[in-house]
Amino acid sequence: MFVKKKEDSMPQHPLHLFSGTANRPLAERIAECLQMPLGACETKHLPDSEVYVEIHEAIRGQDIFFIQPCSAPVNDNLMELLLYVDAFRRASAHTITVVVPYFPYSRQERMAHGREAISARVVARMLQTLGVTRVVYVDIHAEATQGFFDIPVDPLSARKVFIEYFENKDLENPIIVAPDVGRAKLAGRYAEVMGLPLALMHKRRLSHSEVENSHVVGDLKDKTPIVIDDMIAGGSILTQLNALVEAGARPEIYLAITHPILLPTALAAVGLLLLCFAGVMLLLRALKPDRFSWRYLVFTSFAILLLCSGYIYYRYVHKVDLGTAAVVITVKQGDSFSSIVDRLYDQKV
Repeated sequence: MFVKKKEDSMPQHPLHLFSGTANRPLAERIAECLQMPLGACETKHLPDSEVYVEIHEAIRGQDIFFIQPCSAPVNDNLMELLLYVDAFRRASAHTITVVVPYFPYSRQERMAHGREAISARVVARMLQTLGVTRVVYVDIHAEATQGFFDIPVDPLSARKVFIEYFENKDLENPIIVAPDVGRAKLAGRYAEVMGLPLALMHKRRLSHSEVENSHVVGDLKDKTPIVIDDMIAGGSILTQLNALVEAGARPEIYLAITHPILLPTALAAVGLLLLCFAGVMLLLRALKPDRFSWRYLVFTSFAILLLCSGYIYYRYVHKVDLGTAAVVITVKQGDSFSSIVDRLYDQKV
């Protein structure tokens, strides 16, 4: 006679959360939301610049979520990610989900000229070949990147976070602005959800670091622009803002940008030296009059809650009013975001 065994209360494939070194504070916040510890692992950078990784606990048959945004240094963080994936597979993990909020090489997703590498596809192939089961990223530069994978991909967006922020502000005649044709679809989603008009800036890229703005399409007269973009690297968008005011927009301009890479050229354009720790953040900047002096700087960090299905939950944690003063904040490895904010307030800016 067959007797069905009583099901064990433990899940068949328990969830286990691990983190690389790219943004440990982010992973710790996720673990806090899940009320579970981070898995024990170790990354070493050897004297010859090689990367060594090791997992310090058994993970056989478990569902692994590995958190590793591949911001600068991109290649080091990417190599660490690949090595951990291989280590998880060799340790007999049941599934491996990589959470890469900032996906590396996402802007190299096509051949703009002859004899170029499609680097985003190379990264996708490496992850898939090594045994990744699922990929999670946030506001990737080109949505078509999802097609480089033959495995499930969760392309998440910061749209709800930004929309909540702007809906709670009393803006005068707001209008959504796409900084170029490539961001028109993304900006259009904001305009549709918020019930706002849409304007488009047309630019021509002269090189990797130089762009030229040609014209603005849309009625901007006496409206407050909200410029939507997925990332700011060299800061070319900052050189285009004059065109909005010249088209009749109010001098108060908001930038809603998911990934603030903020290369030195962008920091120079902003006129504010800000050294921020690696990893995904949301950057909101309100541009004020007096020829675009920066007045408000608002950080919104991702407090990411990972569920077994691989989805993300986020909300605001901090807001900082810097006034008009230039502030230098040196962020050491391991600093928490709250400690950075406390140091800002200590300076009484």
